[in-house]
Amino acid sequence: MRTLLNPYDTALQNLWREKWINLLAALSISTVMLILAAFLILTANIESFINKWFNDFRIIVYMDEGIGKDEEEAIKTLFRQDSDISSVKYISKEDALAELQKALGTDNSLLESVDSNPLPSSFELKLKRMALNPAFVKRKAAAILQIPGVDDVQSGEKWLTSFIRITRALRAFALIIGSALLTAVIFISFSTIKILFSRREEEVNNLKTLGATRGSIRLTFLIEGIVIGALGGAVCSSVILFSYPLITSKLIELLPEIGASLFHLPLDMLLFGPIAGALLSLTGSFIAVEKIKY
Repeated sequence: MRTLLNPYDTALQNLWREKWINLLAALSISTVMLILAAFLILTANIESFINKWFNDFRIIVYMDEGIGKDEEEAIKTLFRQDSDISSVKYISKEDALAELQKALGTDNSLLESVDSNPLPSSFELKLKRMALNPAFVKRKAAAILQIPGVDDVQSGEKWLTSFIRITRALRAFALIIGSALLTAVIFISFSTIKILFSRREEEVNNLKTLGATRGSIRLTFLIEGIVIGALGGAVCSSVILFSYPLITSKLIELLPEIGASLFHLPLDMLLFGPIAGALLSLTGSFIAVEKIKY
């Protein structure tokens, strides 16, 4: 009869003796963690795209047709002195036309019938991040529109509102799904420890009679739970670290412009999976040993 006086050795022996149950539990944990990791990576990529859009957000200010250079310089100075504006970019009529021709590509022949440049000069204003509030942007655009020499303002305030709502909904959804999946990992560990205990209940009772303490028994099952969780987390990390670069490389081949916005996995993800799995499994195992009567 094995003794439980050395819970570390006993836990390792039990892990091997019940290897198929433990392997099934570890694979179940790794599957749930893979779903969780995939969801979190998808969420991180969506947020990365949204943050890039926020960083590229501009208010476009179109000038009147007959405005002079001195008036444009005065307006540029006014924008640069505005504490809510982080950068000012001036686009002349000629630059605007050149950009339009470049955008049209082979279709730029459509502009050949136009006698004069129909495009106005404009300013692109980048607001400071703390000023990216839809209500504030709307007020700022309305104030700019009152400046003499300004013909129109394109604020993008409705787009900003939509992106903020999407971001909030995404975070709330991630919290709900993440909590559910974390609970699932804890429940798998909880159920596994209860099964392992029921299979060894008679042995545990005999060993208690021989002098094994309640603490050593608890520690044995907790160690088993930690190892099972760490193994599941290690499998999850290995699959993610192997498959994610392959998936992203294929995406970049299809859509090169998304490369700069893709979320890049840190190398310490290799350690994060086993640690997270071990901690979650420890939680489930602890709940199990607290509820078991022995």
